[in-house]
Amino acid sequence: MSKHGRIPERDFVFEIRNLHGPGSLGKLFTAIGNAEGLISDIVTTFVGKTHSIREITVSVFDEEHLSCRTGNCAISGSRDPAN
Repeated sequence: MSKHGRIPERDFVFEIRNLHGPGSLGKLFTAIGNAEGLISDIVTTFVGKTHSIREITVSVFDEEHLSCRTGNCAISGSRDPAN
């Protein structure tokens, strides 16, 4: 349970291009967890020599929680799977 006393219920899918390197994916997942987002699904769509592309579904409390957690409200590639 989060410090908000509730569980995130709104899902968003982010397409993440992540460079290959020790701990790079772990750092991303730690940042999502520290922001009280829940990772509910991970799909790898591409693996190349230098990077991978993944679709990561993250559950948040609401639109405000999403905007506060994505840094300047400008993560491209996010979509609401409900739409």
